[in-house]
Amino acid sequence: MGQTLIVHSPLSLAHETGPRYIEAKSRYAAIINALRQAGLLTKDTEWVSSPGAEKWLFLCHDREYVRLVKESCEALRDGEVADLRTGDVKISHESYAAALAMVGGAIHAIDAIMEGQFRNAFLVARPPGHHAERARGMGFCLFNTVAIAARYLQREYGLKRIAIIDWDVHHGNGTEKEFADDKGVYYFSTHQEGGYPGTGDEGFHGKSKNICNHLIAPGPEARGALMTYYREELPAAMDVFRPQFVLISCGFDAHRLDPIASLTLETEDYGVLTKCVRSIAEKWCDGRLLSVLEGGYDLDVIAQASVLHVRELSL
Repeated sequence: MGQTLIVHSPLSLAHETGPRYIEAKSRYAAIINALRQAGLLTKDTEWVSSPGAEKWLFLCHDREYVRLVKESCEALRDGEVADLRTGDVKISHESYAAALAMVGGAIHAIDAIMEGQFRNAFLVARPPGHHAERARGMGFCLFNTVAIAARYLQREYGLKRIAIIDWDVHHGNGTEKEFADDKGVYYFSTHQEGGYPGTGDEGFHGKSKNICNHLIAPGPEARGALMTYYREELPAAMDVFRPQFVLISCGFDAHRLDPIASLTLETEDYGVLTKCVRSIAEKWCDGRLLSVLEGGYDLDVIAQASVLHVRELSL
């Protein structure tokens, strides 16, 4: 059995967001180049994704919203960038295809893991997804890839207990909304207090007590507080939940150098976070884990952190 499958698509480069926009195609290029230079992206570990079947979008998104995104992108000329009507998302002619390729990549990775070809996988996803709601794109996100992956696992493989671990510095409001009433999905998030999009209250746990939010206050104690949640509280929660598959919303923007956040993680901390979550997957579900890139906007940080992430996944 293989180790870590790396899934990506050149369509991520075709998703144009305009000059000086922080969620830019240089993010994808930085990560792919770093993984290749580190010897982690090889013919045995790489799968280049193409757009998946549109039907999988409807697992988590309304048909009218999908139509809006598709038609809005198709209406743009090559090189033209516009704002999606529902929120703070830039789109171009190829953005719909790029987002659909991320969904197709997640589906392929899940099938490869469930069939025993790989133990786990990392999807270099652009555009990201965890802010996207059923009928609203926002926060750079068009479709919620992680949420769709969880629904796919439920529908196609009949899994009853799926954990979604979100260490992006921003709360995954779309993911939480999707599963707030679903006892089969446990959502665990750490995110900056007062940060975008202003959701993720620690007092909200969902009807089935399956939502666990932790607000991290900026300051010198932020790093220690965040890491403690993953070293201690998350493993204890997973010992009760006993996941059959683990999904990660993998943002690298809680780093001290990230330009749009104020937490204090160091690059090496992402290796530790990965080890914490990988250990849970190994304990409860034979290592079955899919990590999906979300945020992270310092190019050197996301490149180095991605290499550490994949190396730790591959152990």
